[in-house]
Amino acid sequence: MSAQSDQIAIYLEERRGYVARNLPDRVRLVDAELARLGYKATPETAQAPISERAIAPKPTRGRKAP
Repeated sequence: MSAQSDQIAIYLEERRGYVARNLPDRVRLVDAELARLGYKATPETAQAPISERAIAPKPTRGRKAP
């Protein structure tokens, strides 16, 4: 395998993760890089989420003072 085909394989794996996590903006960025390398990405796209942000974790209860 050439270095370019290795890079394409890495981008495709990254793209699959973004599609699974429903991050269409990231999918478009990876598609642009794949196109730059000469690879045509499949038309599979992710659904547009309300926003791309992590969900804040629920606060944990601290230890009670004695």
